[in-house]
Amino acid sequence: PGVVEVAEAATEEERRRRWEVLLEARGEEAADRLEASLALGGDAAMANDSNEDTADVRARSVTEILEHIKVDVATAEAWPLLFSAVDGGAVVGEGDPRAVDAEVCISAGFEGGNLRRVRRDPSGGLEILLNGDTNNSKSCFWFFFELSACEDVVLRLRIVNLSKSGSTFLDGQHVAALRPGDEAWTRGGSGYAYFPNRYAIEGCGRLYTLSFSLALKVGTTRIAYFYPYLLGDVFADLRVLRPGGDWLDAYDLGPTPGGRRLPMLVITDFADVVAAVERQRPRVVVSARVHPGEAPASHMMRGVLELLLSSSEEARALRRRFVFVVFPLLNPDGVALGNGRSNSAGLDLNRYWENPPAGSEVAVVRRELAKLQASPPGIFAHLDLHAHSGKHGVFTLSNPGCTALPDWLAESGDVLFDRAQCTFSATKGKRGSARCVSWREFGVLHAHTIEASYGKIPSKQRHLTAADLRQLGGTLVRACAAMAEQAPPPPPPTTVAVAAQALVPAARRGAPKRAAAAIARL
Repeated sequence: PGVVEVAEAATEEERRRRWEVLLEARGEEAADRLEASLALGGDAAMANDSNEDTADVRARSVTEILEHIKVDVATAEAWPLLFSAVDGGAVVGEGDPRAVDAEVCISAGFEGGNLRRVRRDPSGGLEILLNGDTNNSKSCFWFFFELSACEDVVLRLRIVNLSKSGSTFLDGQHVAALRPGDEAWTRGGSGYAYFPNRYAIEGCGRLYTLSFSLALKVGTTRIAYFYPYLLGDVFADLRVLRPGGDWLDAYDLGPTPGGRRLPMLVITDFADVVAAVERQRPRVVVSARVHPGEAPASHMMRGVLELLLSSSEEARALRRRFVFVVFPLLNPDGVALGNGRSNSAGLDLNRYWENPPAGSEVAVVRRELAKLQASPPGIFAHLDLHAHSGKHGVFTLSNPGCTALPDWLAESGDVLFDRAQCTFSATKGKRGSARCVSWREFGVLHAHTIEASYGKIPSKQRHLTAADLRQLGGTLVRACAAMAEQAPPPPPPTTVAVAAQALVPAARRGAPKRAAAAIARL
């Protein structure tokens, strides 16, 4: 309390006056503790303490905003510029003196990267400015960049234009880092703080700073909001998971507005087509990454694919029972551009499923959903995978009365799932979301948004991992199968021709080596 009032003071003199009043109100002991919390560096800064006390993070956040307020604007303008992206995002080239200094070289010139400007403050720390979403600068939270060090060094990083007011960074979340010589991403950093600052961008609300210390080893370290997952990772996973039997077909619904592929996967037992026609397998739709910065969704999706494309008896039974229609990356343009919520046109696509703009990604996918629902027995479930930056664990945003899925997940005992955080509503603001449109317009009873944290498991005892999310992806598939067992049987088939057409296009029915050919097309 009081910190925001200090930040909003109109003049430097008024800021200092409010700062003194705030310190006096906190008392000398509290002020001493706040000052001590800023003492970072050396071994303490190099420690990766994932169990930082929330009170310490908040105390450090208060300290840093007060230090931030004391900086004179004219002085800050003269800080050395180390990196700048100019002319609509072209990265300053190698050899440009702004892109490198004696300690570190900075870059984000790769798919999914997001970095706009870096300058060095008097303490030696790096002040980092991100790009807002393409054509929507009000949204800014995803970051992904790399720092190349010529010697071991500990740096204080301050990312200063995040748009989220509430964040699990205030409650123990750490960034993801890929260090020199490592094959896997891990959590990193220490001395975290998250606080409102006095910077402003025209048309945006209040901005927030994420501050942390990171120990860099010689070589290149990549840093991201969460473990990145790009369109290329989808194709790489499909090559790794490529089935040995006839149960995968793939389609490119693109090009997207940015000219990229928009993959759709159909997973079922194509070899058992006669029995499938007799039963008319219900469809289960799973979609992810309509919000491009929500990388946890893709790790859940990978778990879905790991189960469905495997040769296990469980997977065989699932494929004989259902047709799974999977949209693994709904917004490939936004992912490639390093956006948080928007596509290349600046649209939050999960507000446009009701009336999608012509040519948009959701317009194409909605047509596919309409075809699936129009062909009996329709869509049994639609799981739309997302991520949440303000809460820990995994939970659902469900439609009114649709409790079967969250109830089953709660009973499953999955370490990530938190039934208490689930909601059951269809408000006006969510009317254009995938789960509301599937429920209201297509009559899909089991239509849910699955929200996964970037931070920790519900108990907050540890960070959640990519492996946790993959495991949950498989659990979601099992939940659909369990709910189907309790559902009434589907109506009898209309005609053999209609049922067969709904399962697999006639031109590809019975095609040899279907999976290999499908992946090659993508």
